[in-house]
Amino acid sequence: MDITENELYLNPENFNGFNNDELVKIQGIMKEMQLTEEEISEQWEFYAIKNKINDKFLSKLDAFKTHLKSNKSKLAKKVKLIESKIDDSFSLPDIFPSSTSSEPVQTSKSNKNSKITTATTASTSNNSSTSAPSRSSYKPNKVLIDVSNKKNEVIDRDSIFDIDPEDLMDIDNNQKNEKFEKQKKNKLHLKINDFSYENRSNVGNIVLTYNKQLISEEILDQPPFKINIESVSNVNKQIKYKSATIESRNKSLVESNQHYTDQFSVPLKPEDSDSTRRVMGRVWVDDQEIQLSKRFALLGSNQNDLSTFTLESSIKEFSLFSGQVVMIEGKKVPGANFFCSNIYYPKALPFMENEKRKDLAGDLDVFVVSGPYFTYQDNDIDLEFKANPFKDLIDLIVTQKPHVAILMGPFIDEDNMMIRQFHKTYDQLFKEMMLQLNSECKSTQILVVPSLRDVNNDYEFPQPPFTFNTNQLDKNNLHFLSNPSTVVINQHVTIGIDNCEIYQHLDRSTNFKVNDMNTNNNPISTTNNNKNNNNNSTTTTTTTTTAQPINTKIPEENIFKMIIEQQSYYPMYPSDIPINPSSSTGSILFPKFTPDILLFANSQKPIIHNVNNVLCMSSGPLVFPYKSGTYLKFTVKKSNSDQPISQRTFATVKNI
Repeated sequence: MDITENELYLNPENFNGFNNDELVKIQGIMKEMQLTEEEISEQWEFYAIKNKINDKFLSKLDAFKTHLKSNKSKLAKKVKLIESKIDDSFSLPDIFPSSTSSEPVQTSKSNKNSKITTATTASTSNNSSTSAPSRSSYKPNKVLIDVSNKKNEVIDRDSIFDIDPEDLMDIDNNQKNEKFEKQKKNKLHLKINDFSYENRSNVGNIVLTYNKQLISEEILDQPPFKINIESVSNVNKQIKYKSATIESRNKSLVESNQHYTDQFSVPLKPEDSDSTRRVMGRVWVDDQEIQLSKRFALLGSNQNDLSTFTLESSIKEFSLFSGQVVMIEGKKVPGANFFCSNIYYPKALPFMENEKRKDLAGDLDVFVVSGPYFTYQDNDIDLEFKANPFKDLIDLIVTQKPHVAILMGPFIDEDNMMIRQFHKTYDQLFKEMMLQLNSECKSTQILVVPSLRDVNNDYEFPQPPFTFNTNQLDKNNLHFLSNPSTVVINQHVTIGIDNCEIYQHLDRSTNFKVNDMNTNNNPISTTNNNKNNNNNSTTTTTTTTTAQPINTKIPEENIFKMIIEQQSYYPMYPSDIPINPSSSTGSILFPKFTPDILLFANSQKPIIHNVNNVLCMSSGPLVFPYKSGTYLKFTVKKSNSDQPISQRTFATVKNI
């Protein structure tokens, strides 16, 4: 049956460059082939890269449909053959609905160490020749493959397509895992080799907008005004998770939990205390991979007779993850388990008081960019190279002259396999990048924030600022910040910067239940980056979030809401990153206020959401290993009123 534009529900972000006609066509193919949006998006990406398709997608979709049909039966048979030969404890993810699945396997709890070396490196501290920084890969204890969890990122769906069944007959499961990783790397290498940054399409096209109605039709020149950047200290409180047993951990967390006692909408002691009970503590999920669990431990509750709680089916909506502080309510019943009928979450901290804010002298323009800043191709890291994302970014800053540019790492990316072949040390490369920013972007204040993927910074969260001798700078317009950090611009706009991918970690680890009707009231539109061949115009469509019968993914707004309520830049424990809450670098907790704007790293896509007047945004990476990425620009309008920052800010995400 034909699909009309009114019945179109695909997310344009999953099919970058498609216009409405092409989305309608691909949605019809998806229904006919009985594939999910995620599956057909991944299949199209692989097909487009392999066949070097960059435009005129509509004419290529019939061939793509034929490709899917010819591969569906072939791949299903291959998977069936593989599954019939391998051990029952090892399973493969579903590729098509006709494939069978088995139980996931639990891997041994071990960390893998990797070392990155270079032929000639030097230390900036003592000018002596040393080896390149050594870094250990932090691997949390997780289930390797979970066929019920479509967000599993250990194995890529496409990575098993070219595996010979004979390769899976090894006895050692670790050898099987290495086979998968090798296939995954080979596929990525194929994409990297096919990608040409210089020949990319849709340059400068708008991908996402927020508060579009605030964008002036005329761009009026305003007199320059001085920019002052003030770094704010985060709250430094140690959270004592590292105890030998759950019982000792429960006792050690009581003190840190008291910080939240008065931050709920209801008192800890209910009015009807004879029959109703309220308990506050930190959620602990024994198995992070079981997304349907309704029974949780509660640590640090200061009540010796309570160890677990179970959610009653009457609770219509909840979002819970390990490390989260909550208050639960239910009827008093004997026993160690508690049946919870209500969940209360902490209130967000107030914004910075209006009395402490000074009026803006004009509209404030800010660039936000997340690394990597170079493609993963040979010699592309050289700053002298004719075309690379870093040089294009500098040209944008020089041309548009934003007041502030927030550059988030990675700058020297450990995931870029070519860094081993650089003819310069990591510190030398980073120094050249900073000096070039300093010399060419003199009218912009630049904030530099490290990433855990930067090989020349500590691999621990929170991270210290980059070490850099500012005496070498012509102008003092570079500011090196810690990760995370909170800054105040001109004593008016507060910005929190969190460069650790907490969004993705919560996305895959949160146990949740949401109402079927999930509406999004944010004035956000997405633009299909497809040019009409006749007039070079772009077609723009606004997409609205519609209700789906089954919610298989936690809404983006809920993730940001949890971070704001927990008042922390990384509230999850066990963590997916090496975390040190007692670090002298700073703390992962918010300062004594909620920032007006929260900026997050997201290695997948750009995001903009207004969550209770907190503007949560991610620019997406500037470049992927095998395709170009995006950057974010937002403007805070000058206002003499007490209107929230989020309501007088407009933002756009564009292709680099």
